[in-house]
Amino acid sequence: MNKRLQQAALQTPTGDDGSQAVLATLARLSNAAGETGMRLHKLAAATGLSGRAVDAALKQLKELGFISARDGTRGVVHRVHLATPSALPLETSSDV
Repeated sequence: MNKRLQQAALQTPTGDDGSQAVLATLARLSNAAGETGMRLHKLAAATGLSGRAVDAALKQLKELGFISARDGTRGVVHRVHLATPSALPLETSSDV
């Protein structure tokens, strides 16, 4: 259980509640390297989302750069990347 990563995930805006729940769950269950091999149906049960909603959230999180995936010995392994998401919009100040 990776509480530091989970806290960071809960504070990271992902765009919707489903993606937020999936990111927080992956982060909470990840090892020290930020990886977890949780299968889709178990991730759905852990988040309370449908399999389709989890699949869509995983796709969105990958596109935003918050997670990556690789094939592991027992299925897909997801790695959480919260320090350097690649597609976050830059915040601009309106006080210019």
